[in-house]
Amino acid sequence: MEVKTEITPKKKMVKLYGTKQEIAYIFGVNVKTLANDLTAMRRLPEFSGYVLNVGHKRVNISVKGYEEYLQYLAREQQEKQFW
Repeated sequence: MEVKTEITPKKKMVKLYGTKQEIAYIFGVNVKTLANDLTAMRRLPEFSGYVLNVGHKRVNISVKGYEEYLQYLAREQQEKQFW
């Protein structure tokens, strides 16, 4: 008697948070550049909630939050060019 085991494909899960290395890889930035951006994000009230300090030397960053921060920087840069 043969027992057939059926492997079902895994569902794709969207990652909500990532480490510094993961976020740097996703957005193609240097880790040190990301660290500077995270410092700036922590100082801005509208972006501080996207950076989670989960322990000593452990930080999780919202993928969507970092993308919104980059869009914010782009808008700020465009506004500076018009003045």
